[in-house]
Amino acid sequence: MLRPRKHLRRNRLTSTPPKSRAATLADKFEKNPLLRIWVRINQSLALFALAVAAVGFAVAVKKFNVDERKTDEDRVAKAWDVVSRMSGKQSNGGQVSALERLNSFGISLDFVDIHNTFAAGVNLSHAKLHKANFSGANLEGVDLSGSNLDEADLSDANLVGANLSGAHMYQAKFRNAKLAFARIDLAIVMASDLRDADLTGAVIVFDDSEDGEVWAAFSDSLADVRDLKDIQALFNTACANPRFAPVMYSRLELKPPRRRCASELDYIQYLRKYSRKDWGVSTDELFNFRLPKPVANSSVSR
Repeated sequence: MLRPRKHLRRNRLTSTPPKSRAATLADKFEKNPLLRIWVRINQSLALFALAVAAVGFAVAVKKFNVDERKTDEDRVAKAWDVVSRMSGKQSNGGQVSALERLNSFGISLDFVDIHNTFAAGVNLSHAKLHKANFSGANLEGVDLSGSNLDEADLSDANLVGANLSGAHMYQAKFRNAKLAFARIDLAIVMASDLRDADLTGAVIVFDDSEDGEVWAAFSDSLADVRDLKDIQALFNTACANPRFAPVMYSRLELKPPRRRCASELDYIQYLRKYSRKDWGVSTDELFNFRLPKPVANSSVSR
């Protein structure tokens, strides 16, 4: 019996087209168990290689840290060697950078001995210098801000233009020290010795940025040690050129020393070198005078 043409047409439209040879081979490979095992093995090997790479990276990082630590230890040892070798010498043989390197690594410099040593311009900000020996050292223009100078010996040291703001100076010795045009923290009132210390042009500062809390804590500690009369007596043992009188901290109402120093420096030269512009205080405000302008060389016609 013959089917109607419409049924033949419908079957022709709904019938699945024959697969290509490539598709047939792909189906066979997909159903092949050996191929599946091979794919699983490759995946496992890839995960294993990834794990090995991760372990290798971790080992390399650890070795790098160990090498870096060993390198830092070698640098610290060499820096200490330079500081010890150059102690007592008035020439720069690398001790300035060695001291800065030790401080940058956070190494304690307590009890360090660099007496009579050249260390001008060294940056020892926030350094640990408890009982350090700086007697007779050249510390011109150094940065000792925030450092611990408790019981340190700075007798006869050249501290012209130094920055001692925020430094701790309990029982520190400044006998015959040159502190001209230095920025000195008020904590110097806790020092044990200021005899013949040159305070010409120095500025006594105090950082009270926490709405009076720092000053309250400092004044309480100071009251347990010294009264205003003792502090004034301490400053009276120092000396200063009256033309360049030091600027005292106003809250304590201290008077600058009136006695002139036995051996005076070239104050005009240092005043030009250590300007107070960065400190918010002008030269005119400090000393109420203007520096003489340098005379330009000019040829005289005859």
